[in-house]
Amino acid sequence: MTETFQTRNNDHSAKTALIDRPVFWYGLMLLLLLITQLGAIEQEVIDWDESTFILMGADVAAGNLPYVEMYDVKPPMMFIFLGSIIALFGKSLLAIRLFGDLCILAAALACFVLARSRTDVRSAGMATLLLVAMASNEFAQHTSTELPAIALLMWSLVLTILRPASLWAAAGSGLLVSLAILTRSNLAPMAIMLGVYYLIEGMARTSQMPRSAVLVFAAAGLLPPAVIVAVYGWAGQLDLLILSVVDVPLAYATGQLSMLGTLQAHISQYVVATTIAPAIFISFTLAVIGGLAASLVSIKSQPGETEVKRFDLLLWVMLLAVMLSVLSGGAAYAHYWMQLIPLLAVFAAIGLHALGSHSATGLWVSSGVTLVAVSAAILMTGESVLRVVADPASVRQQHHILIAAERIREETRGRTPAIWAVHNHLIHWYLDAPLPSPIATHPDNIVRVPIIQTMAAAGYVPANETMRIWQSKPEFVVVDANRSIAYLTVHGFDLPEYLSTHYRLLVQEGSVMVYRRQPQTGG
Repeated sequence: MTETFQTRNNDHSAKTALIDRPVFWYGLMLLLLLITQLGAIEQEVIDWDESTFILMGADVAAGNLPYVEMYDVKPPMMFIFLGSIIALFGKSLLAIRLFGDLCILAAALACFVLARSRTDVRSAGMATLLLVAMASNEFAQHTSTELPAIALLMWSLVLTILRPASLWAAAGSGLLVSLAILTRSNLAPMAIMLGVYYLIEGMARTSQMPRSAVLVFAAAGLLPPAVIVAVYGWAGQLDLLILSVVDVPLAYATGQLSMLGTLQAHISQYVVATTIAPAIFISFTLAVIGGLAASLVSIKSQPGETEVKRFDLLLWVMLLAVMLSVLSGGAAYAHYWMQLIPLLAVFAAIGLHALGSHSATGLWVSSGVTLVAVSAAILMTGESVLRVVADPASVRQQHHILIAAERIREETRGRTPAIWAVHNHLIHWYLDAPLPSPIATHPDNIVRVPIIQTMAAAGYVPANETMRIWQSKPEFVVVDANRSIAYLTVHGFDLPEYLSTHYRLLVQEGSVMVYRRQPQTGG
């Protein structure tokens, strides 16, 4: 965005003040991010989806294309990202988590750049700190697909909004939003919305955007999927790619919650989350509500086409599109919110600016709202990060799956065992042990009817994969004392009873329980 924004004059009066320098806020957001994220390394598993992504990434690092040897329902880019991390750093859970943190930082920096162009450095900085404070909650502590996807999407918006006259920016925007969709397929409406924006802006007489920008955007956006299709075609696996990223996700999407049901579930979870971390959620929510209201007033009050109005309208369109894509997923998980929080943080900056630009009291209030959220985030995560920094070796003692894996390694004396991890499937990564099924990269995939039926119909796995695994008599079964295994009690097969009859508890580390098959039984 150019200097024609009327709100940028606040920067001019105090250019030499440290608080008005972007580098000051860059330092603060990096420091806050480290304080609020580093301590999470104590938790070996925060969300078992992350373990699945690691297994798929390790398979890519071993030289396999996604889906050929292992399957999960997500599009391929997350597995490629994590495969690259594993290839570079080996079996490092810390490296995996730092990659997620880097994605949060990238999204925060994009938020700052966008918000600064619309408001001022202080408002943008405070809103970015609110974003990082929101990410201090558990739903953003693990490396999920939302993190790289929203980082890519936010920088796509930066290029689209702030470099309207550049065809290189249009190409970059198309490339980034395409990679975001290949990380989280529900974000596909974003590409359509941005394409429509490039088309409309290119036709507008008052716009700086070249008419060819929409073609450049589309061509760049088609490049990543074209490369993936070409690679799978060259490997003779194009049918598998279509099955994995089209057929199964479409089947999986059926039978989910309606959009209204999903919205209600998200609202309920948000209320619960607010009671757990009220200072963070209330501060962020109030700033966002203020920004949404201020943006609507700004749009209504400005006659004709202005850069501010274009900025706000596009931001609104993208926000609504992301909201619809989240609600259309048919499920409600708190980590989905990370697709919205960076966009909402830009609105929070507008709200903080509207409050702080009118009076010294308003500035103090906006600063206070930010300080309350940041302080609460530090208090919530500070103790764990202090433990990690003071005694890094103690982290390993909390990684019970790793300890259990070492016990299995001792028992098998280097032999690769047959393991079925009903839970805690990260143990396969530690031991380089093969999965009992190519779709067991996520343990409950084998009982999800849309997945198993679609994959079985294509000949990828047998129709009754659960019984096949048990008939193979795995030597070790790994469960979690705090989690139910009832989801595997299918077709009259009583898993708990079967375990008690044919297996004995070998070791329990924390809640990680490893059962070993008794050799004297033949069932």
